[in-house]
Amino acid sequence: MKRFPRSLQFRISWIYMLISFVTIGIIGAVLYFGISRVVLNDSIQSSNMAISKSGTLVEMYIDRLKVLSTLLARSPQTIQTLSSQTKAGEKDELQFINNVLLSDSYIKSVVVIGKDGYVLSNEKKLNMRRSSDMMNEPWYVAAINSTNPALTSARMQKFSMDKNNWVISMSQEIKDADNRNLGVVLLDIEYKGIEDYLNDLKLGSKGFAFIINSKGEIVYHKDPAYFTDQNKQEQLRKISMSEQGFDQTQNLLVYKTKLQNSDWTLVGVSSLDGLQQVRNQLLRSFAIVGLGLLLLIIVVSPFIAKSITRPIHRLEQAMQKVET
Repeated sequence: MKRFPRSLQFRISWIYMLISFVTIGIIGAVLYFGISRVVLNDSIQSSNMAISKSGTLVEMYIDRLKVLSTLLARSPQTIQTLSSQTKAGEKDELQFINNVLLSDSYIKSVVVIGKDGYVLSNEKKLNMRRSSDMMNEPWYVAAINSTNPALTSARMQKFSMDKNNWVISMSQEIKDADNRNLGVVLLDIEYKGIEDYLNDLKLGSKGFAFIINSKGEIVYHKDPAYFTDQNKQEQLRKISMSEQGFDQTQNLLVYKTKLQNSDWTLVGVSSLDGLQQVRNQLLRSFAIVGLGLLLLIIVVSPFIAKSITRPIHRLEQAMQKVET
């Protein structure tokens, strides 16, 4: 086996190349992880802000709906109509309901239900259980006790997978001057009214957003299958109960925001595709630059080594002449 030459020039050349390789590797690693961390923090902040902004928009919309339901419930016209034995003022109340409908295109229907089963609504055919004493109806009592919006099927029909029939229902109790129950106001808002605020969220190829209420029920998800598949619902519940933050193993960011004036929580799961693209671009750039520098070092190092050993070589020759 042929031995490698052990000249001083060869050794200096190899040491120079080795030091250059290590230096390039360290600088490249420091730059890669430093830039990646900066991009990661920026991506996390951007995703969190986007989810928080969407949550704020949903909050504002819910607040607006609550204002409308409160106006209806506390309107002297509504109280007078339900208190009157002859239901005087019914025409004016219907006009009030129509004005509410005109204020928001997403409001599908407005229903005013008296304690005695009397109903005023823009809908002509209502499919709901009624009786002379509505306090005997569980859904009526539930509507009185809760003002939180809830996802239900339109007009209490069997829940279907057709989003066009889904509504977000909001209720408000109607009371007289003596704080006695007179009835309930129901607002039905098209599912699209909430969905439009969340559809434009950019959460990456594997990202998604969903809304879950305090009972662990799924209120919103872009995939309708999550409303019928128990396993998928359980996955979302686990995500909603997990700690928020960035999971490096799965490259997923989880961010949660509680929606004010409701029992809803908006959860955003982002795959941070932009971060991965930047990392890949950094690796490609560092690889190209690193290879270029390494080739340059391989070419230049023999000349540098030769320039260092040339004086030593001349000294050696001079000493041989002196010795002779």
